[in-house]
Amino acid sequence: APVGKGYSYLKERMRFHKEKDSFSKAEHAVIEYCHDVFKGEFVKCKAEKQENLLSLYFLVRKEQLWDFRHKFRELGDNSDWKCLLSGPWPPYNFVLQNEPSLRR
Repeated sequence: APVGKGYSYLKERMRFHKEKDSFSKAEHAVIEYCHDVFKGEFVKCKAEKQENLLSLYFLVRKEQLWDFRHKFRELGDNSDWKCLLSGPWPPYNFVLQNEPSLRR
């Protein structure tokens, strides 16, 4: 059996990422709802969670940015969630090819 701190560290990191990437039914519902609201306005979406925070990252073409922002304002006005829009940011969240993502 593997021994040592390195193995324990990697095993813990694997557990952390597995939990981080598992979403509840309610979180899946929010993700799907946002996909429907922003349909056609983004190229790719990535979701992450950390404790009680669900983060959705959208890769948006420059020419669609204002439409995306308008739909986001409507989403915030019409939902019970606290929504925060930041950016635009460089597409660094979408650089890794082998990372699981939510494509639409």
